[in-house]
Amino acid sequence: VSDEDIIRSVRDEAQSDEDDVPDLQPPPSMARVLDAFDVLRNYVAAHDDDLAMNLLAQCENRVTELLTRKRKQATLDTLWK
Repeated sequence: VSDEDIIRSVRDEAQSDEDDVPDLQPPPSMARVLDAFDVLRNYVAAHDDDLAMNLLAQCENRVTELLTRKRKQATLDTLWK
């Protein structure tokens, strides 16, 4: 086995590893996330499940914290641009 064969096999393997990586999708918008919670809340309410509603509320509170933490406060200058 020559050096070129070894290098070629390593390159081919590295390239196939890159092909196996799934494309990452951007996170959904805040509006889409909140809409999803509305759908879930309506579903759980229709089944009258208090435990599920409490768990959903906890999840929604946590996700809302994450969403608001990532928002950047706008300055007055940005309103008139």
